[in-house]
Amino acid sequence: MAAEPTASTNHHLGSARKRALRERARRRATRAAEELRLAVDKHLCGTMPEAMALLDEAATQAAAALQEMTAMLEATNRRAEAVFAELARTNAGGASAGGHLAVLPR
Repeated sequence: MAAEPTASTNHHLGSARKRALRERARRRATRAAEELRLAVDKHLCGTMPEAMALLDEAATQAAAALQEMTAMLEATNRRAEAVFAELARTNAGGASAGGHLAVLPR
């Protein structure tokens, strides 16, 4: 929601909810009031906790998949660099010198 002027209001929370709200604000480097406004906005927009949990899980799985792909691409890059280096060495030796391309391990 767009920023709008705010007015002070009282809210009544049990001690466990109040602690959880303060802890969430601390982790996210915000204030408890901002976290409360965000929670109300999410509720008014119809965002259910179950949907948020599913989105969080999907984001976690996507992050893991991206890390795995990054590692695979880095390994492929290292292999390509080794092949290009070997080609450069072979070309520097010249065909008449009997240079050949070494078979690199996979």
